[in-house]
Amino acid sequence: MPPVAATPGDSLSAMARRRRILLTLFALAILAASGCYWLWSVLTCEVPLPTVDGPEDPALLADLHGALILSDRSRELRILSLPERTERTLVLDEPSHAHTAIDQQGRLAYVVRRKLSYEVRLASIHGGDERVLVDARGELEIHAGVALSATTGRLAFVSAIHEGAYRYSPRRLEIFDLDSGAQPREFEVAGCMRPRWMPDGRWLAVAADSGVMLLDAERGAEQPIALPGYPCPGPTGFPMLVDGSRTVDGVADAVVWKLDAPSAKPEPVTVPGKLYSLLGWTDAGLVLYEGLPTTGTVQQPLYAFLAGPCSRWTIKVAAADGRFATLVPYFGHGFAVWDPDS
Repeated sequence: MPPVAATPGDSLSAMARRRRILLTLFALAILAASGCYWLWSVLTCEVPLPTVDGPEDPALLADLHGALILSDRSRELRILSLPERTERTLVLDEPSHAHTAIDQQGRLAYVVRRKLSYEVRLASIHGGDERVLVDARGELEIHAGVALSATTGRLAFVSAIHEGAYRYSPRRLEIFDLDSGAQPREFEVAGCMRPRWMPDGRWLAVAADSGVMLLDAERGAEQPIALPGYPCPGPTGFPMLVDGSRTVDGVADAVVWKLDAPSAKPEPVTVPGKLYSLLGWTDAGLVLYEGLPTTGTVQQPLYAFLAGPCSRWTIKVAAADGRFATLVPYFGHGFAVWDPDS
């Protein structure tokens, strides 16, 4: 059978296919170049975090009394004492995923998070062997938290286990009495996160699906506060700050609330350049928090772009009148705890 001669239509169709292929390859090349540029910009910090305008008031730092305990997820904890600004290092037996403040006996609890197991350990600034409080199997979720009362020896531990395909077990809250050795008390609080002890060491404030919840570690009573967010108790418990949000015209926006009592009406509080967590509220009325860099400061690169542009933020302190100052200029991929009693 003789070959069929190509028609002009066939030639035009082949040219159109080649053109589509070339255009597709060109578009993919542009996307790849854009992605490489974005990645390089992030790694070299050419895409910085937003900033908060100054000027700062460094005199605020002289009114801080306590210690800031910093972790970079390694075995070393940096303890920055204020207002002296002296620093010491506590070396742990294991890398810390999250840690507590230091109680009156010099004890500090921390979480060890491994691939298929986890521990809660108790260390001391005075040295000696560490004590293992929890040793369990399972992949601990990243938001597991611990809180240690400064005065009563009570330790709260919030945990959930990864069950695969973005599924987790219900969060579990256990309260240990380190001094009596009694069986841990368990609470069932849906969505429980970020435990914070009230100053009396009896009541525990936690974030929950229903809003902030107060839990009585002695009697097991629960007192709900219908305000969603993460609690930050004040020097006497109340007033309390709540790291929450509000919706205006259908748009949710982060806001810090001040709550004078459990049933009081929340009032918004201005915290300049707040970015992530509230760390504490001092008896001088100062708020410590993870904040944005101040305008005009140099942002250092950090080669861990998955946590956000430059992965560097600051730790700041702010007064009620809007004045603020930077306490730690570069902080990222770590964990910070304010300890007012150290």
